[in-house]
Amino acid sequence: MNVDEIANWSESVWSLNHSGVGPTYTFNERQRLTAAAMDNVPEHGLIVEVGVYAGSSLSCLLQVARQKKATVYAVDPFVYNGAEAESHLRELLCQFPDVNWRLYPTNSDTACQYLEGARALDPGIDLIHIDGDHFDVAKDCTLWLGHLKRGGIAAFHDCIPDQRSNIYQVYLDVIKHTEGWKVLSWAKDENCQIILRKP
Repeated sequence: MNVDEIANWSESVWSLNHSGVGPTYTFNERQRLTAAAMDNVPEHGLIVEVGVYAGSSLSCLLQVARQKKATVYAVDPFVYNGAEAESHLRELLCQFPDVNWRLYPTNSDTACQYLEGARALDPGIDLIHIDGDHFDVAKDCTLWLGHLKRGGIAAFHDCIPDQRSNIYQVYLDVIKHTEGWKVLSWAKDENCQIILRKP
């Protein structure tokens, strides 16, 4: 499947009858995230998503992982709409028995500590998508971005320059003022998805 086919397929996932769990990623956002993964995750690479919810963006990353024979670690404590979101996600994951994925239904720091202890992050992360607790994004950056390879991709969602969350401020403080980060895409017209390359 190419980028457009994956983005279209991921939209069809939401035709499943799961009341109360809607897609949180637009078609264009899924398309851009998929393209970033296709272009930057190598064969047998490593993808991490923090803040999986019900799997809208993860569905795209899993399709890329299938083609790249990559490993995917997915992290979410399922606090928001938890039971239904997790049920929807697990139904989605069942479609990928051939992909080396692991779901960590816990908070970000517990998952990161476990993976560090298991040396699972030693090869380095090729792409990380951070869309977890919007009011503690700095902690997610501290936990995970050190494991991102040089030239690796960090994607964020809801990087909105207003007071709705602190993701934009984290971008200003942690990313923008760290020399060498390159903005590959910043879609300010939708949910302010931003995709960056680590120096």
